[in-house]
Amino acid sequence: MYNNEDIISVKLKLLKDMENSIIKAFKINFPNNIINPLIKTPITIENKKDNSTNIRNNYLQLVKTVLNKWKRAGLELTTYVYERHGYRWGKKIKDNYKIKSAEDIYRILKNYSLEESLNNSYTITLNDNNIVKFYVKKQILIDTWRKYKINHSIMYDLNRTWKEAFVNGLNPSFKLQATAENIDGTDVFMYTIFKK
Repeated sequence: MYNNEDIISVKLKLLKDMENSIIKAFKINFPNNIINPLIKTPITIENKKDNSTNIRNNYLQLVKTVLNKWKRAGLELTTYVYERHGYRWGKKIKDNYKIKSAEDIYRILKNYSLEESLNNSYTITLNDNNIVKFYVKKQILIDTWRKYKINHSIMYDLNRTWKEAFVNGLNPSFKLQATAENIDGTDVFMYTIFKK
């Protein structure tokens, strides 16, 4: 079982691996004369607090450029990278946890989720042994992704893909499902983790 310090270190490695995975995939599939100038000086991971934000900013800048320039092809490749990365990291950290319930999955997902700033925005509506339901308000996603100038719907889909793959990697007996819903007049994105 990881302690808090371990979680921070692993999360930083996870983000750095996402950056490296995106750079590698983009350099193979798109012209290097466009991709190379966007790749910033590699960030070391010693300064844990500051660098998680810097690493995330770096790879999201790359994602934004590829989506703007190559539209569908850019989105397909980015989705593929997010899915592979989520599954790989779910498998990588599962041995450090005893996963018996949907609540266990939720806690782990919250610790390692890519969009760290949203973690405190989740509202749990149901918490049972075999099912957890939680949501984030659509407006919060819009505000979060506005600063990166990336469409919030695209980022929602990418992060949903990552979450689904991550949960599958952690324990294939469980599944994460996402739906758009309206709760008391407020548009939300609802996530449900349940045992298959």
